[in-house]
Order: sequence, then structure tokens, then C-alpha cells
Amino acid sequence: MSALVEGLVFKDNPFFYLNGDAVSIIRSPDEFFSKLKGLVGTAKTRIHFASLYFGTGEKEDELVRCDVFPVLCLLSFLEVSCFLESFSKNSDLRGTVLLDYCRASRGESNSCTKLLSLKKQFPNRFDVALFHSPLLRNFWKKVLPQRWNEIIGVQHMKIYVIDDCIIISGANLSTNYFTNRQDRYVLLRNANLADFYVDLINLVARMSFRLTPNGAVTLHDSCPEHPYNGSYSRFCKILKRDIQCLLERWRTKQQNAVTHNCDTVVYPLVQLGAVGLHTDDQVIIQFVRDTDQSDQYDLYLASGYFNPTRAYADALLNTSKHCHLLLASREFEMNRIVMMDDATVQRPHAGLAHQVALGEINEEDIAELLESHDEGLSNSDLLEIERQLTEDQEAPEPRNPEQAKTLSTKDLSEAFRLLENAMASFTQKDPQQERSAQSNGFYGAKGFSRQVPHIYLSYVYDFLNDIVRRDQQHRLLLTEYARDGWTFHAKGIWLRGTKSDSPYYTIIGSSNFGCRSILRDLESQLVMVTENGALKRELQNECDSLFMFGKRIITTDVVRNYFGVNFFIRLVARLLKNYF
Repeated sequence: MSALVEGLVFKDNPFFYLNGDAVSIIRSPDEFFSKLKGLVGTAKTRIHFASLYFGTGEKEDELVRCDVFPVLCLLSFLEVSCFLESFSKNSDLRGTVLLDYCRASRGESNSCTKLLSLKKQFPNRFDVALFHSPLLRNFWKKVLPQRWNEIIGVQHMKIYVIDDCIIISGANLSTNYFTNRQDRYVLLRNANLADFYVDLINLVARMSFRLTPNGAVTLHDSCPEHPYNGSYSRFCKILKRDIQCLLERWRTKQQNAVTHNCDTVVYPLVQLGAVGLHTDDQVIIQFVRDTDQSDQYDLYLASGYFNPTRAYADALLNTSKHCHLLLASREFEMNRIVMMDDATVQRPHAGLAHQVALGEINEEDIAELLESHDEGLSNSDLLEIERQLTEDQEAPEPRNPEQAKTLSTKDLSEAFRLLENAMASFTQKDPQQERSAQSNGFYGAKGFSRQVPHIYLSYVYDFLNDIVRRDQQHRLLLTEYARDGWTFHAKGIWLRGTKSDSPYYTIIGSSNFGCRSILRDLESQLVMVTENGALKRELQNECDSLFMFGKRIITTDVVRNYFGVNFFIRLVARLLKNYF
């Protein structure tokens, strides 16, 4: 085990030894729900959850209506009496739920209203913390609608601690994540690891807002700077310092940990690009490129929202590993995408491509022309416009990778205007494409959210083009999750060696390995390395059970039909790449 650790100790990250028998792989949403419900029902000392939001459906009621927290139902005096009896038996019980401020308070019925009754009954023993991204401030804080302000940045960690048990997942606490929305879930039993995650949740909670018993939301007394009205630089500096101190304290504490009979080691990662904390993406790139050179590893990667940064894409394209990617999407049905034909389409925009190349027409003019002429552009026009946009996208990235790119007010407003134009004409122009990406969680949503699957589809096409340009089709295999009645939210990495005695590597957590995960959101993942034979088989079975629903994407067909994605969608996708 010592050699295993020496090869994988990442700078500034704590590590925890445990036995593989203390790790369980949860396979399905209903098992995830049952396990959570059972653990909460028998909790003795602590319940600390971190999630994007807490849902408002019947499953969520059932989760909090177990013997520990039955008060949310409030259907009768008998239920309150049962709650008081159970709570009196667990006088040391404390609870904290950390959620994203914007998502948890959106709409009239929301996470805060769901948890308010519990806060009223136990104001000193139960807290609801609401983390507000420091990026959402000033103009955007005032003008962005509720369903749009989440693109600026959210609290995205998915950590569920009950006593000394921890479930690390990418799943939120809502009905679809308990029924037919596939994710990943790992249960670990380790007191020290549970203590670490409780410390992390409490740290972020102290830098957040909190729900009061009267339903108001106020800044935590320990927060030294307001997240959006105060100094951006000071808030970020304090939060980054506190998280780094937490990681360093636990790293020092674990250096002398007992390793006897331990065959598994785990490394918690924390990422918040908004404050300059980048341990997550640095480790993942190292993970993809530099894993144990004594064996040949195959890499399996899953993401529900695939939008890799240039660094991630290059790591995948340049590694020697065979890579299998599983993404959320519908059957692409490339042969059914209707393409324009130069011989049959009218050409009201003769010379448009030439004008674009000379810079005589800007993106706003293009949008107006397309709208007014019913999108009657030829393939050659579209190709030239696409080439110009590609050149803009491939411009050198900002020198400071820790600073999230921010569009101007005009740029972002224009992006949303173009997206609305696309929504107006999308189903008329390409009814087959409307069914695209149906396993993406935003499929079927209204308004802006309705187009999110198609934006991510555009990012998949961009990556596929990279694969073809670098002639990597033999090594990088892309599949799409195709399971009737299910959506796909699983994310993670598995590394499997060809030798039977090779350790097994996996990464599980909240990150989708996309731009916003690196630049904007608060994320937490867990790197796990094990030599335990039973756990290795369980992890491989988990991987196989997900990839068995994958349907191979034929790269040549996708690239040939690249422009089956609506032009406006491609344009908006490029303008908003760092927000997805």
C-alpha cells in the first residue's frame, strides 16, 4: 500500500486509509433513496448534507418523514409526539443541510419552504445554509431571471454524512434522482473521513446565508464579508485561505495514520475556480496523463454535461490510454438530420461568407439576416461562418486560468437573444433534432432550459471534430446513454489496468468535467485507489452496468452532419462556453 500512496499523493490534498470492505457501491436511484432513508432513520449524532437543492416532491417528504425528522409532515399531533420521543432519545443529534442559495430559494415552493418547519421546531439543532456564489453580483444579480442566474455559479457538492457514514455522489435530493435519473453513489464507513466532510460543510456554511425560524434568510454571523454586496476579492481570498487551511490541517493529521490491514486510499478534492482554488482539475489532468506507468490502463469517463476545457480535451487527446466516454444524449440518428443542399436552396445571401471573412458583417447582422430570410443559407455560407467562429474560439486563453471568463453585458444579452430566436424556429426547421439529447436532464424543460441539451450536443460535436482532426478515432470511443424512460446524470472516471494485480482507480463526485465545473461552481470529488479484490470487481461492475446502455457514436457521421445542430445554438454555445 505504501508504494501505491507514494505514486498518488497529490500536493496539498489529505488522504485517508481504509479497508475496501468499508466501501459499498450503490447501483440505482431507488437503492440510493432507501439507503439514505435508512441511515437518516437510525442517525444518532449528526446529519450533514451538501446538495444543489432539496426537492419538494413526495419522495422528499418520505425521506424527512422517517422517525428522526417526521415533523415536516405535521399531519397530526401523534406524528409530532413520535418525533419528540425519537428526538429525546438522540439528544446529541445535530443537522446541517448546505444548499445553493439561488436554486434552493427559487419559486414559491422550494427547498427553504420544505425545510422551514424543521428549522422552526429545532432552531438550535438544525441549520439550513445557503451558499451564494461571489460571481453573481452587481448588474447580473439584479437583472438575471431566477432560472438563468445559476449559470453564473452554484454550490454543486453532493455529500451526505450520517454519523460515520458518507455517501459521495453526483445526485441531488429530489424525486427524479430517487427514481429514473441515473447517477453514481459510493457509501464509505470511516469516522475520520466523515469528520473531514463535516468540517468542509461547516466551513462553507459559515461563509453562507442561513435560514431563520421565521423564514427569513440572513448572512451567517461568522461570515466576514458579504458574498455579493461586499468586496469580491476579500471574500474570495478568505474562502480560498480557509479551504486550503482545512486541507492542509487534515493532510498533516493523516500523515501518521495507521495503515495496517488497509488496502484502499481515498483523496477528497475541493474545487472553486471562482476563488482561485483549482486542486480538482490539476489532479484530474495528472490522473489522465500520468497514472502508474508499469501497466497499460483503459480509461472510462462518464459525464451528463460534456463541455471539456481545452486542457481536459488535450489531456484526453494526448494520453496513450484507450478512452471510452459515456455521455448523455439521445440516439443521434445522423441519417435523419436534414441537411441543406446547394443545388436546391435559394441563395438570397450571395457573398455573405465573403463579407463575414472581411469583417463587414458582425454576429448581430448574421442573426438578423438568418431570421429575416428564413435561414436560407447554403452549406458553403455556413461553413465559412463556422470557420470564422472557430478561429475566434481557438484564440489564446486568458493568461490567468484561475479567473472565470466574464462576458460583457452586451455579449451575454446578445447570446440570450440569439437563443430565443433559435427556440422560435427550432422545431419548425428540424423536428428530428428536437428529440435530440432526450437523456439530458434539461430535455423537455421550458424556455431557456429547453435548449440546454442542444448546447451540450454542440460541445460534443466540437470534441468529435478534434478527434477526427487528430486521427484518434481508434483510441477515443464515444457512446451515448440510451435507456428508455431514463435520464443520465452519472459522472466520474474509472481506470482499469490489464494486470490482475494492478490497483483500480476511480473518481466520483459532483464535477461534470466541464468549463463551469472548473471556473464557476463549488465542487467536491473523491479519488479512490484500491487493491481490494472484491471492491475492484464492484467498481468494474458499476462501470459495466452504466456503459452497457451506451450506443457507439460514429465520428465520421457526426462530423459530416455537424451542421444538423441549429446555427443559432452553435453560436450561443460558443458565446456561453464558460458558463456550461
